[in-house]
Amino acid sequence: MTLDQKSKFDLIRTFSKLTPKIILENKYPSLSKLRRTYGNEKIEKVTKVLLLDLSASLKGELNEEEIEELNIELNSGYLLNLSLEDIYYTLRQIKRGNNIRKLSVSRVLNAVETQFENRTKLGAELSLNHHLANKHTGMADTTAMENEKKKHKEAKNFYLLQKEIGKQKK
Repeated sequence: MTLDQKSKFDLIRTFSKLTPKIILENKYPSLSKLRRTYGNEKIEKVTKVLLLDLSASLKGELNEEEIEELNIELNSGYLLNLSLEDIYYTLRQIKRGNNIRKLSVSRVLNAVETQFENRTKLGAELSLNHHLANKHTGMADTTAMENEKKKHKEAKNFYLLQKEIGKQKK
């Protein structure tokens, strides 16, 4: 089970612009959600194909047993919170990296765990920035509303004052 050249190139073209920020902003579904929708077997096949592609790209440095171990790791525990796009991005980063060290289960898992940590930090940062932007906008709206209320009150007081002055002149 591997990708043929056309499928591989289509995959690269489709996902070549992925960044952690784009992945978060597009809210791609997690592996966990995909497993509930499509079943465990289908998602495990997809992640296995990505791992086989990684190994093939690096001259078969991972054997079948190591690929199966990685596939089980990706499809269990907290890593299920990652999306397929996260996995693809991470494996692409490994392919692009300095390949002086031999590819190993540990190296792949460390890269995936680092992506998970970075994704978590970036998600928190984007959430905070969104909150602060809305809070600031809300404050601006509140300030503008308070200014309008103040102007309205001043106009009302001026009107009442003018009305009182008009009564006194009569």
